[in-house]
Amino acid sequence: MKADRIYRVILDGKLMGKEINGAVSPAPMAQALVDEIPDVVSSVRLWQRNNVLVGWEGRRFTEDVFYADGSYFSIFTHPMIEGDPNTALKEPNSIVLTRSSAFKYFGDLSPLGKTLKLNSDEFVVTGVAEDVPHNSHVHFDFIASLVSREDSRNQMWVSNNYFTYLLLTGGASVPEIETKLNAMVRKYAGPQIKAMNTTFEEFEKSGGRYGFKLQPLTDVHLHSHYDIELEPNGDVVYVYMFSTIAILVILVACINYTNLTTARASKRSTEIGMRKAVGANREQLIGQFLGESILLTVSAFLLAVASTAFLLPVLSGLLEKPLSFESFTVTHVVAAGCLVLFVGVGAGAYPAFLLSGFMPQVVLKGSAGSTSRGTLRSVLVVFQFVVSVVLVVGTAVVSDQVRFVQTKHLGFNKEQLVVIQRAWPIREKLGAFKEELLRDPRIRGVGGASDIPGDSFSNTVFLPEGASGDQPYLLWHVSIDDDFIETMELSVVEGRGFSLDFVSDSSAALLNRTAAELLGWRDGSVGKRLVSPGLGEDDSEIYSIIGVIEDFHFETLREEIRPVILVHARYSKTNNVERVVIRIQTDDHKAVLEKIKETWQSLAPDQPFAYSFLNDDLDAIYRADQKTAGIAGGFSAMAIVIGCLGLFGLTSFMAEQRTKEIGVRKALGASVAGVVQMLSKGIVKLVIIGNVIAWPIAYYLMDAWLQNFAYRTTLGVMPFLLGGSLTLLIAMATVSFQTVRAARGNPVEALRYE
Repeated sequence: MKADRIYRVILDGKLMGKEINGAVSPAPMAQALVDEIPDVVSSVRLWQRNNVLVGWEGRRFTEDVFYADGSYFSIFTHPMIEGDPNTALKEPNSIVLTRSSAFKYFGDLSPLGKTLKLNSDEFVVTGVAEDVPHNSHVHFDFIASLVSREDSRNQMWVSNNYFTYLLLTGGASVPEIETKLNAMVRKYAGPQIKAMNTTFEEFEKSGGRYGFKLQPLTDVHLHSHYDIELEPNGDVVYVYMFSTIAILVILVACINYTNLTTARASKRSTEIGMRKAVGANREQLIGQFLGESILLTVSAFLLAVASTAFLLPVLSGLLEKPLSFESFTVTHVVAAGCLVLFVGVGAGAYPAFLLSGFMPQVVLKGSAGSTSRGTLRSVLVVFQFVVSVVLVVGTAVVSDQVRFVQTKHLGFNKEQLVVIQRAWPIREKLGAFKEELLRDPRIRGVGGASDIPGDSFSNTVFLPEGASGDQPYLLWHVSIDDDFIETMELSVVEGRGFSLDFVSDSSAALLNRTAAELLGWRDGSVGKRLVSPGLGEDDSEIYSIIGVIEDFHFETLREEIRPVILVHARYSKTNNVERVVIRIQTDDHKAVLEKIKETWQSLAPDQPFAYSFLNDDLDAIYRADQKTAGIAGGFSAMAIVIGCLGLFGLTSFMAEQRTKEIGVRKALGASVAGVVQMLSKGIVKLVIIGNVIAWPIAYYLMDAWLQNFAYRTTLGVMPFLLGGSLTLLIAMATVSFQTVRAARGNPVEALRYE
């Protein structure tokens, strides 16, 4: 395995005071690194294209396809079933399939040499690889030769569109390689930056930065959250968070055991005294009590394993990960054994040393009690409620944030929008598609765009026309047609949108409000001009601003709204309408979708029709946060239930110890309510103390979590009141059952032997 020698190139820049980072790099960098830095053994670039129509002899499916250099299989370990990994991706229009995708299209036939059609391009199958493990960094079903793309040979060092991975020599110094890498960037990107009316030195003096760094492959999944990623990653914060919660739940259970065992000390004191009187030493008693604790822990562990096996399908669905005991290794078994031993000893240690220390001459006289143990039990009960309150507050805040992101107005109307993600088959017939659909009164609008909210917009450098020596502006851009703004219900706050009535719109563009403010055009943007510089004058593009739209969220609410420029898809160098959005106005979705499908098939009879609803697509982005809320809620309920079970047992034992006191009080005229109040006020006091301690802890933790969102809910008092009142009510319900039963007991029964 070479994972410890594989690194990913990361863009590390700053433009107009904004940090720019992403797992992307320019096309020529990969080969230049191999040619000029000896410690770089090999390099590979990846590029991904989604929603590609893949077909062979009538079998057509929409797939996500990776493109890679021929060195891919020499860096990443993916066993090849058929074909030569060293040459499989060397030639243009070659493609490698996984075992599953090969069977999907070719069944039991060997796919080698057969031709797959990707959209309108033909690719020859040159290899079949084993299916990619679910824990791999790169998940592919199809991987085509990158040399097939003309853009892969461009020499632009200021355009970052590829994911680049390096295989280093053993013992290579990463800081030294990064230094050489950034010297290379200055060497090759300098002249291209100069073409933008500035120099590298001027760019840096004005506060800009354009460089790269290396990231270990092993750090990617849990420690990588850049603006642009190959695939969504996990987050080590959640690993730490749920691990901490699990540990706290175990602690709560251990506290229960400790509390109940010490509370029963007076009941077992006679047993201990007798054992010591007949010759048992302290070590033997400690072994006995630790043995009891470990035996209970082992029993609980076996029950937990059985429960996990039963609930594994549910957990797999919740986490959207294939979970099974087959993945357990010897290391996991050893870790589980250590956990059982640790919990058993940890829960039983204090009671074991406490009870074994009783003096026989004291306990046989019936005087083994200690106020210090009562104080300790109170501290432990308070700790239980601190954990429970923090978990309840955390669950409430996460749920509030999820509701906030689902209900916040995003700058457009996301409801009743049907999205066709793969619109290229009707790209040239989009006008006819719109015309036919708009005849149906249930369809209010149809618009096309290169990307829509929820996609990753590209970014490009722009300069105000006539600017000299200014730092370039980085704007995120999207191509749209004439009807996109109206269909999405975006708000035009200055000027106008695109229109077929204006031929001049061929060189027009719109800005969002953030872009207009970034450019310093708050007093009026219409009529201003922007230049997208190229390496030569013929490559430059000049856009005249015809309007400004209100800001809208095209990324998650974790990111601030970025400056966006919208250009006309009809006049772009390539007609790049990839998405079509259709606004409907009906509750009969099935019928209107059938109409859209019929229209699609009349214009693209050989292409499958696939759709989604935009609100569902956007909600899916926050699925991880929804799962977090669900898991946190489950842990909260578990902690409260465990805490209340301990409280139930502790209260039961306390009521039993005070049976005679209760009998005397009732004989002297005390009411049931008075006895309940007497027994409950101590518990209420502990719950209140637990809340007072828990609230600032919960506030600190949840405020830190909310900082992950640029747009977030207010951290108000309601979650804290909910946590406090819920734990108090549950605690009172638990205590009341025992106290009412004790208070309603017949005092004659309690006093008959006095």
